[in-house]
Amino acid sequence: MKTNRMRSFLLLGLAGLMALPVSAQRQSLETGDPTRTGQFGVSIAVRDSRNGEAYLLSWEVTIDASILARPTAQQRMEAKAAAVVAGMPPEFGNQVSLTRAGNKLTVVPKPHFGDDSIDYWKDETNEGLDRIASTEPGKMDGLFSLEGMTSGFDAMGGPGHVLLDVGGGAAFVPTLPGMPADLIEDEILFQLQSQGVAAHLSTPADALLENYGTRFAGDGRVIVIDEFPPNGMLVDIKDGGLVGDVFGVIDRTSMSLGTNYCGPAVPNSTGQSASIRAVGSNIVALSALRLSAVDLPQDQFGYFLGSMNDGFVAGPGGSNGNLCLGHQIGRFVSQVGNSGSLGAISIEVDPLVVPVTPPRAILPGETWRFQCWFRDIEVAPTSNFTDGVWIEWQ
Repeated sequence: MKTNRMRSFLLLGLAGLMALPVSAQRQSLETGDPTRTGQFGVSIAVRDSRNGEAYLLSWEVTIDASILARPTAQQRMEAKAAAVVAGMPPEFGNQVSLTRAGNKLTVVPKPHFGDDSIDYWKDETNEGLDRIASTEPGKMDGLFSLEGMTSGFDAMGGPGHVLLDVGGGAAFVPTLPGMPADLIEDEILFQLQSQGVAAHLSTPADALLENYGTRFAGDGRVIVIDEFPPNGMLVDIKDGGLVGDVFGVIDRTSMSLGTNYCGPAVPNSTGQSASIRAVGSNIVALSALRLSAVDLPQDQFGYFLGSMNDGFVAGPGGSNGNLCLGHQIGRFVSQVGNSGSLGAISIEVDPLVVPVTPPRAILPGETWRFQCWFRDIEVAPTSNFTDGVWIEWQ
């Protein structure tokens, strides 16, 4: 979902990511300098449980500049929160109710709607720092994406720059005129990874659909902070040519699918039991399933398996692990992956083309099971398996 209207709502500047989850409220309250325009945009994502469709609810609010000039950040945030509640379009009332308590916002989805745990604020003046934080460390992924061409200057005519600080490391990129956003993203990712930050660049046509089953993603290039730090993520974008397409956090467990079984798996050479995770949607027509295998040994190859049937074979072919699928087994060998330094492999699954023999589509009402088979090296080369996950399809 990429439109000029969406991009205008996602411009980043003076911001605070407000509290939105249904199950557990999270918040971040740091603000920068007062805006000179008083123009703000807000976006909230919700999902319709009846059909799996996600909606990005976006609107603009105007705040009197004299209110924003109050001396404390607390008062400024209270003014913003009040304005957002007052400015929510009536048609959105069918999907969410929005309430304010002090400088905190709480969104409660109406029946059939659930919170997708991602939201945005923007302020057109690009002043101050933006911070997002989570009260549920270990569950959230941070998302950051840019679009546009740098001007090399901030709003005041000074040198432009982009800063992304994720607790474990910080990336700082001075901007010069004519630098594309992709180049800035690549440099930010390189700096973060070189400092040991668990982050990767997701670059499908719709990055959020691939990773979280949510149908909006800006230009499709998103830096994902895999291990979102408890103290949050600090962003400072000061360049008049850049637009922030995605800036927020998303609950990686909110879109979890299926039920894990046949676990814990036999420990591998790391001493841990590898596990499989499914995220996305179990609605076949949405084609939004992502499988991930985690806690694998580093730099080993592996691929995923799938079957409609349950089963159990201990140590097949001399493996250290257990195969938890029955006949007929599909092998996703065209999507073989390497666990790399993070010890993880992920693929996007097209439920319309499952590689059994012959290939076939998953049909609504069917139950399918998935597992990952990977190489390992202990005393001698061997292999192992994750646990399994089964998914009922609609």
